[in-house]
Amino acid sequence: MPFLIEITSVFVSAFSVAYLLSPSFCHRFVGYLEEEAVITYTKCLQDIDNGLLPAWSNMPAPPLAIQYWKLPEDAMMRDVIEVIRADEAHHRVVNHTLGSLDKDAKNPYGPGQ
Repeated sequence: MPFLIEITSVFVSAFSVAYLLSPSFCHRFVGYLEEEAVITYTKCLQDIDNGLLPAWSNMPAPPLAIQYWKLPEDAMMRDVIEVIRADEAHHRVVNHTLGSLDKDAKNPYGPGQ
């Protein structure tokens, strides 16, 4: 556990410095991470649909997920993966948009958008 805390501290420190030097680079970097997340969740959905994840095919959504994403009470794990993928896709667009802004441009997103 101490190693995890140490490596996290190093990353947060390095990313903070990088953000001070080039916010657009950091937003672009996070946008690419989000793109990979969308690909990963899409593959997960395909695996569920193709029967490669049988435990998840019939697994009910956790109550916390139902509450957080306002899913129906009978939601399944596949439904959770779909809304997570949608969140990641939105984050991808936001970060690539912020990565493309000029340094003096106004943030096009309001709070919660």
